[in-house]
Amino acid sequence: MTPGREHRECAENTAAFTLIEVLLVVVIVMITTGIAVPAFVNSYRGVKMRTSVRGIVMASRYAHSVAVLNQMQTALFFDVEKGDYEIVALAGANALSQKERFLEGRGAPAAAEGEEPQYSIEKRLSRELPDGIRIIAVESGQDAQQHEGIFWINFYPNGMCDEFSVTLADDRDRTVTVGIDPLSSKPKVEYDR
Repeated sequence: MTPGREHRECAENTAAFTLIEVLLVVVIVMITTGIAVPAFVNSYRGVKMRTSVRGIVMASRYAHSVAVLNQMQTALFFDVEKGDYEIVALAGANALSQKERFLEGRGAPAAAEGEEPQYSIEKRLSRELPDGIRIIAVESGQDAQQHEGIFWINFYPNGMCDEFSVTLADDRDRTVTVGIDPLSSKPKVEYDR
């Protein structure tokens, strides 16, 4: 055999993909992508909702811990319009009677010259809900715990808290309700299908 002829026979025996085979692979990849992308997007939305629920549960546990360990009343605020929640601690004898000033300023009131402030407010935690997740309802056993779209829940030094539930919704209107037991501060989470 001559070297040129050997090269030709090798080239004829070499396997190659036909155009039909390449097109078939492209179609299979497109179908797989079409199935996987929506599943991934739905999974991501579910992760945002579960993260939001976990954040609210952890915030209520943290507020409970601050109230008990520091022996001071703590409040968990839910701002429906902004879509965030915040924990603040109140220290002082007159803190409960100053709720209006507490809500409006969220800071320690100015004391008269030479006087000590009657109470102090310490911001402990502030979190925003992820994009696409919103607060649609906050329910509490106390009717007077709402001021201009801001709801607050009290956590007391004795380990109790106001009974409350928060309902969250995503951009597809799937909802979840997080409720907290007032005696034990244990959460109860209900996903609505």
